[in-house]
Amino acid sequence: MFFFIMLLRIILSEDDIRRITLDSLPEDVQNFHSILKAKLGLDLDFVIQYQDPDFDKDLCNLTCMSDLPKDKATLKVCIKKNESYHTDSTLDTASLSSSSLDEGPSGTKTRQLPQPFIIPLFSFDVELQLKKGNEAFHHDGTLLDISKNMKSDLLDKLAEAIYFHNPYPTWEDYDLVAQQHPCLKEPGSVHGWYCWKFSLKFKMGNFHQKM
Repeated sequence: MFFFIMLLRIILSEDDIRRITLDSLPEDVQNFHSILKAKLGLDLDFVIQYQDPDFDKDLCNLTCMSDLPKDKATLKVCIKKNESYHTDSTLDTASLSSSSLDEGPSGTKTRQLPQPFIIPLFSFDVELQLKKGNEAFHHDGTLLDISKNMKSDLLDKLAEAIYFHNPYPTWEDYDLVAQQHPCLKEPGSVHGWYCWKFSLKFKMGNFHQKM
């Protein structure tokens, strides 16, 4: 446990926003999930999202406790869609229009990513962590807890590989790439790759601005 005062602003819905204080944080997201469940009095299953400063405070699924800002943070609790209580946001991507997410400039010709899409090699340390993580996942379902630096390295390399084949990939292309390493699935996410896909799209947007 990490001991300090942590102030949290919890968004349950537009008209239900709560403030809670914790004097310690657990080391993993699963225990943090249990603490919030008790503090908020929720009996339903949900996903925790936080405002990621690396993406202009856009919401991302919380997969590692070290991703939380120090001292205070704004979190959003998203009730899973198959539960009886709904917030104004769920993690079911079926309602998202691929055309609204993946449109390129008018007249731009896009190419499909090769199938299977070959994930580029990362650094030796990253490849070793992924190998051990995938082995643990296949053994008992354990998910890999990665650092912010490792996540950034993964996204940079993946976005570069995607851009090489197709500067304007479809939403299905992001889905194809994100699922390559099962140990990186997001705990509690409906499909497991929601935040990864949006993070990749954000990185691709940065590539377009640089070109």
